[in-house]
Amino acid sequence: FDVSRPSTYEQMEADIEYVQKLLPDVPILRVANKADLLTEDQIANISVPYDFLSSAKTSQNVEEIFLKLTKAMLQ
Repeated sequence: FDVSRPSTYEQMEADIEYVQKLLPDVPILRVANKADLLTEDQIANISVPYDFLSSAKTSQNVEEIFLKLTKAMLQ
């Protein structure tokens, strides 16, 4: 989800539940993206659960996210 747009995480849990019903064995990671737009205080106050904080702009955790998903899919 995009940390700068609440609408992207307001629907996230419902979307995850939908995917899990259709594909129960598919691994899902909650990724808080656009971390580069936030201050440390704002990051500390993210109230939505997430597995990774990332930034495509700075490449923060991008490789780690793909590696974790790939490993989970191969198990």
